[in-house]
Amino acid sequence: MPRFTIARLMLTVAFVAADAALLRSTSDLDPGAMLLVPALQAALLLAFPTAGGRRPFWVGFLATGSILLLLYSGVRGPFHRPFDRWVDDVLRSLLGRGFFPPEFLIRGRVSTMGIVMAVVAPPLLALPALGGLAARWYARRRAAVQNT
Repeated sequence: MPRFTIARLMLTVAFVAADAALLRSTSDLDPGAMLLVPALQAALLLAFPTAGGRRPFWVGFLATGSILLLLYSGVRGPFHRPFDRWVDDVLRSLLGRGFFPPEFLIRGRVSTMGIVMAVVAPPLLALPALGGLAARWYARRRAAVQNT
């Protein structure tokens, strides 16, 4: 059974508190960051176990995910408002044709969070996972070369 230290528990509580404060303070929620940041926080806890050493998959996940988050935030910044309006217009037209129930309207605006999350989430988690797999493959290959 894995051991949890008090420091790790305090770090977990700090992560949850920071995420809750971010959700409460912002009105423009970014679905990609809402998914990727907690995954990176979990990877940070899992990459460096308490017994020492490293776990190559989680180190690769953390490195690739951090770079991806920086790129995603930089690209999304100038383009997110027109994209959100476009998605909102498309969903309104689908709502008018009866594709979605009227409960999708929240304060007169179509709830796009779930739909955008379904489109954005798979690549945002798949790319760091590929980085983790590449790091694990490299660590195994390096260990095999050193043992020969």
